[in-house]
Amino acid sequence: MFIRQQYAFIGLDGDSVEVRRKGEVLGRAPLRRVGELMIYGNGGISTRLVQKCATEGIPVSFCTPLGWHVGTLRPDSRAWFDRITAHGMRHARMGSRQRGGIAAALVAAKVDNALLWLRPRLGGAGAGLVARGREVLEALATTDDAGKAMGLEGSFARQAFPAVNGLVRDEAFRSAVRTPRRKPDRWNALLDFAYSQLFTRLNVLVRGEGLNPYLGFLHSPADRYESLVADLQEPFRHRMDRWAVNVVNCGVVRAEAFAHEGGKWRMTPVALDPLLHAFEEELDTRMAGDEATLREQLTAQVLHARRWACEEGEFLVCRRGAWVG
Repeated sequence: MFIRQQYAFIGLDGDSVEVRRKGEVLGRAPLRRVGELMIYGNGGISTRLVQKCATEGIPVSFCTPLGWHVGTLRPDSRAWFDRITAHGMRHARMGSRQRGGIAAALVAAKVDNALLWLRPRLGGAGAGLVARGREVLEALATTDDAGKAMGLEGSFARQAFPAVNGLVRDEAFRSAVRTPRRKPDRWNALLDFAYSQLFTRLNVLVRGEGLNPYLGFLHSPADRYESLVADLQEPFRHRMDRWAVNVVNCGVVRAEAFAHEGGKWRMTPVALDPLLHAFEEELDTRMAGDEATLREQLTAQVLHARRWACEEGEFLVCRRGAWVG
């Protein structure tokens, strides 16, 4: 259950979660249907509800208005700590080849999903990218080396970037190369925003399921950031590219929504509300051929990771709308 209304108060009404603001009831849901509470920005929560969530094993996560994870109140149960222990032990028992195999599967899902989306939109102009994508997929099918998988991912991403940017109609969003976090142009700044939204949603889901977010495969577990979360977002990167193209082409965000400050392009505050609303709509969008919305796919991806962590099967990733190992 996501609560994004600023200055709302979340309390307990009988056996239901109730959200109020200035005396007005904004929403209500039976607690038995809530798997996790996620509170964005400046909101309050009653002590009774916190106690009830602790009793029922429901984690409560707090995030900034833009979705950055601040902290999670986790259930204080044996099962919760057993899951964390099981995840750590399974990851520690893996050899480099096993980790590399999962890394290759994550990259293959990313490339294949991107090709599925791009091929009909690029037509004949995308023949070179499609050919390169097939070469990358063939190489990934025979490797269990995480370093090689990351190199293949990088080479495909560099070729795919101008193809995706070419779908944007507004010349103000033209970009020559992907430069993360430096925001040298409007398009890079918009992609940073999109990818950060995907990352933070997965981060909250991973923590809510009692997984260690720092135990990655493609991205090294030695990194200081949440490497498992960075891994899990790879199969869904194309959805963020699609979203960014759509919000520009549909006029949700325009060139004047960005300001150049300190050598970087930054979104002005007025752009945030419509972009966050558009992102929520994307989460609830089901693409042709998929069996679930993006929000449902993200949740399912984390649940598959949890099952793997508890040794209930192989590590499955979302590829072409299906779950493959």
